[in-house]
Amino acid sequence: MRLTGSRPGPARTGICAIAAAAIAAALIAASPASATITYEKGPNTSRPSIWVANDDGTGARRLAGGSHGGDRPVIAPDGSAVLFTARSTANPALAVVSTAGGPVRILAHDTQGDYVWSPDSNTIAATLGSVPRNERLVLIDVASGQTRTVVRGEIEGMSFSPDGTRLAYARGPAGRGFPGRTDIYTVPIAGGAPTRITGGHADTQPVWGPTAIAYAHYTKAKRREDNPKSNIFLVNPDGSGSRKLTHQHAAFLLSGPTPLDWSADGTRLLAEFGGQDTSYGEGVDVATGRVHVLTHVRAVEFGLVAGGISRDGTTVIGATGGFDPGSRHNVVTVPFAGGKPKLLVRNAFAPTWTD
Repeated sequence: MRLTGSRPGPARTGICAIAAAAIAAALIAASPASATITYEKGPNTSRPSIWVANDDGTGARRLAGGSHGGDRPVIAPDGSAVLFTARSTANPALAVVSTAGGPVRILAHDTQGDYVWSPDSNTIAATLGSVPRNERLVLIDVASGQTRTVVRGEIEGMSFSPDGTRLAYARGPAGRGFPGRTDIYTVPIAGGAPTRITGGHADTQPVWGPTAIAYAHYTKAKRREDNPKSNIFLVNPDGSGSRKLTHQHAAFLLSGPTPLDWSADGTRLLAEFGGQDTSYGEGVDVATGRVHVLTHVRAVEFGLVAGGISRDGTTVIGATGGFDPGSRHNVVTVPFAGGKPKLLVRNAFAPTWTD
């Protein structure tokens, strides 16, 4: 469910047995028997290749490579196509290729590598342009390739509402550095004026759920030359009820967690903890705000870069070997609650999936 924009929201309190059974049945119905994954191979080369496979790693096939190689693949929610950053042009280009195979189609140039699918797989939101002077947030119709600019400025993440009718994004004045003076806004996909829903002036990476939007809020470091610190907040889509979810205290040169993906019932949130030379996945219990690492296998624990959480919230897909692309990465799944990684694909990186 990573980067599809269809991410549910927060809250679980006491539920009676009948309600719990109904929720369980809904989750079973919502989760497919199998999913499709995409990933890149050869990330330490100038033109890595884009692949798809079944969610157990079988049936792998290359979709793009060589002169049409690229990285940062993101699969459509319906599994029909993969977005990626093409490296075959003078400027990084946003490209799409069918999972059935076929030619690579360039949708736009000067991509910043930040793009998401709408829940119905018909529309793409992406940032284009050089940072920080000419950055713009655009909506792209997949079928026609038609592009419409939503807003300009410094863009720090975007996410579609679960019904696909609105887009949340973080925007601030261009040229302010990171974190900029960014706030979270929502805007109708059909067109209309944006609405600002946070005022923290350092709010980034919104992830929209059915009842709330998760985002990262940054504060200035108290020590000289330290990185700014972040924690995850939740806010209602109308801007009310903003509240702090996590309370991590990042060490020197580290920043803290940012939200990535929700489970379908909104009780579990996948996050990425980062900072200088550091990036690894974390699980968040939304009811308590408690944070945990995804595995205690020493060789993997702080080197598992998260890619997405399954709809039922039980499983996380990611890549071992740390955030820096190289040849010693493997695509794996791990239990959200923590456990031993299951190997899916050797020597692969940056996975996303349709689950």
